[in-house]
Amino acid sequence: MADYGLDIARRLSQLLDYISHGVIHEPAIRLYDLRHSHATLLMAAGEHPKVVQERLGHSTITLTLDTYTHVVPGMQELASSRLETLLTAPAGTVRA
Repeated sequence: MADYGLDIARRLSQLLDYISHGVIHEPAIRLYDLRHSHATLLMAAGEHPKVVQERLGHSTITLTLDTYTHVVPGMQELASSRLETLLTAPAGTVRA
């Protein structure tokens, strides 16, 4: 498996080097954009919002949820489906 973290770090370092040497004058991607993309991808992949909050350093879960839950469009449907499964399963077959 490729180590994407190292590849991203290498490319970011190269970009910053180009900027500092005047090869390019304005980065195509801002660090804020990388941070936002990181959080969006984690939320879309189903990562728990508390984990995303901690990685971003948000002081409250409210900020994280208000900012990123739009990327998980099926949240209500998934919750309804899980509840239906719990309510319709034969007694003793579902553990909480």
